Amino acid sequence: MKHSVLIIQFRTDASAVHEQTCLPDKFIRSNSDDITFHFLNAFDASSSWNKDPQHLLDGYDSVILGGSSEFYFGGNVDRKRETIHQAMIDRIRPLITYIIDNDFPTLGICFGHQMLGYFLGARVLDDPEQAEFGSFPVNLSEDGRRDPLFHDIPDSFVSFLMHRDSVASLPEKCVLLAHSLKCGIGSFRHKNNIYGVQFHPELEKDEVCFRATLHPEYAGGSLETFLETLQPSDHAPKILANFLRKSMC
Repeated sequence: MKHSVLIIQFRTDASAVHEQTCLPDKFIRSNSDDITFHFLNAFDASSSWNKDPQHLLDGYDSVILGGSSEFYFGGNVDRKRETIHQAMIDRIRPLITYIIDNDFPTLGICFGHQMLGYFLGARVLDDPEQAEFGSFPVNLSEDGRRDPLFHDIPDSFVSFLMHRDSVASLPEKCVLLAHSLKCGIGSFRHKNNIYGVQFHPELEKDEVCFRATLHPEYAGGSLETFLETLQPSDHAPKILANFLRKSMC
């Protein structure tokens, strides 16, 4: 079965090209169907964003909202970058609103998870108490154990988390699916087809190592020590196949 995925990026550095490689690779590796991908960068003020959301999604079966190493809802940016960020939010607002209103199959990863939370009315905060950088256990809730997104995944599994901001509370009319030791909203579902995951199911250990070299602030000290603490994430990539399978139904 053919499936077409629109991936929205929120990156302008070398991690944008890296994301264009590792995301499709994990989807293709975890699924035998014929999958095509198209990338659209939310920081690119091209004519593509002038289309109405329905036409922008024409021909696509699902959407991935990717991560970001440069955008922080919690602030801590200079005035010039804040202006750029606000322009990006305004640019993508019609699309996210359409996705939410029409329950269009969507998976938000890390920053994409926060983006969904923000547009669903939750606060996204720079919260040091919930910030995580490394590999950590993610624990499913009762609803998460029953949700098809986590089919054939243990109640507790290791995944990679690299986030400073966090969704502060569960958005209204959403279902909590997972949490980590520090982050209370690790995954949620809105309606039937819209998902957010704070962790990175698309990354493997060597890819996290590459991201850490681009942004050594993730290490919080010694980059070498940080890399030594990383554990493999064997189960999280299944989430990508599960998402595609559900969005085909």
